[in-house]
Order: sequence, then structure tokens, then C-alpha cells
Amino acid sequence: MSVPRDQVCERPFDSGRADPIEFLGNRVLSKARHGIAGLNGTVFAYAPAKGYVGSDEFAIEVAYRQNGQTGKFIVHWNVTVQ
Repeated sequence: MSVPRDQVCERPFDSGRADPIEFLGNRVLSKARHGIAGLNGTVFAYAPAKGYVGSDEFAIEVAYRQNGQTGKFIVHWNVTVQ
């Protein structure tokens, strides 16, 4: 994902499937080193530290329910702040 310097970037989750997915919770597994990252509802967001330009990364574990089944998955983001 690329984001302009000093701008927040948001990416909604899309499973690409017709059946809905319900997010039950999340936790940050590895924090962004040069900004703040997280998940609100089904939207992943990243805000770089003021003035920062360069690469960053973070990982979030998401608990979900779909078709009566529960599970977890991990989303790992590589970010380029330009």
C-alpha cells in the first residue's frame, strides 16, 4: 500500500466472496514503527508519523464469523510513505 506523507490511508476489507463476513475482534500483532495502524469495523487504516517518508509495516490478527463458522486470519501490510 502507498500513502502520501502526512495522509491517512484506509482500505476496506473485501473477502471477494458473496457470503458476508462478520468481524468479531482484532489485535495488533506487530505495530507500525513509523505511524499508527489499526482496524475499525472492517476498515484497515494507517497514519504515518508527521513528516515521515519511507517504508513501514504492521500485522493485525482478525477474529471472524462466516456461515456459522468462526476463525482467525492475519493481515500483514507493507506500506510505502511517499
